[in-house]
Amino acid sequence: MPVVRGEKGRDMGTTNSRLNREIENDILGEMVNINDYMVRQNSILLSDTFHLDAMPSGDSVYKVDIQYRTGLGKTVAVVLLNTDAENIEDLKEGLRKSLKDGYIYIVR
Repeated sequence: MPVVRGEKGRDMGTTNSRLNREIENDILGEMVNINDYMVRQNSILLSDTFHLDAMPSGDSVYKVDIQYRTGLGKTVAVVLLNTDAENIEDLKEGLRKSLKDGYIYIVR
């Protein structure tokens, strides 16, 4: 099972259907290569309202998250991406699930 639900995220922001479409089209829709998210980089992808960041989070794991660009910068989705992961669709699935329920997902 490549996408596993982890612990509940702390103080996760919320979105509505319009913002979810923006994330789907402008961020998730632009994700092509999983290796692009195994880096330390802010604002890898941008939409009008959100940005996607990645940073190391322990050995062989990267934290990939989507946050609001302005205001308090609340995080709305988080995935812990294992460096052995190979499928970009698994990363997208984890981010979608996190966006929906506020949990942190682990992608292996």
